[in-house]
Amino acid sequence: AQDVSGRVALLDTDSLAPGQSCLAQLVLNAPAHAVHGDRVVLRDQSAQRTLGGGQVLDPFAPARGRRSSPRLVQLQALRSASLEEALPALLQSAGNGLDPALLERQFNRQRDSWTLPSGLCELVTRQGTRLFDATQLQALREALVEGLRRFHAES
Repeated sequence: AQDVSGRVALLDTDSLAPGQSCLAQLVLNAPAHAVHGDRVVLRDQSAQRTLGGGQVLDPFAPARGRRSSPRLVQLQALRSASLEEALPALLQSAGNGLDPALLERQFNRQRDSWTLPSGLCELVTRQGTRLFDATQLQALREALVEGLRRFHAES
């Protein structure tokens, strides 16, 4: 258990009435040691009243673009109970692929325990391995070749 102060940023709504739920990002004043699926309890500053609760979807949430459409799609996918259920949608919304080392930490599961979907490609880069959807990777390759073709035509 941890006691960390912070604030709540609502993501898919502008206000929240008692009894309702929504996607939210906790902007904490100190790092929290949490992984996907951990439960959280929100209390007022004096810890006298419980304000709400929730479940961790992404412990490595971005500081910017938290309300963007691709980010909300990722969070909806992360509502799934497991990595295997979330991975196809995560791959579709990740234009730059996914970092498997980050997924290991996010879901607290070693990579050798994953059941990977078909159509998954691993690409080794200077920054490490990235996971891509095969169709999306092919589209990126075609866009790269077209950009090079255009560059050579103009030069």
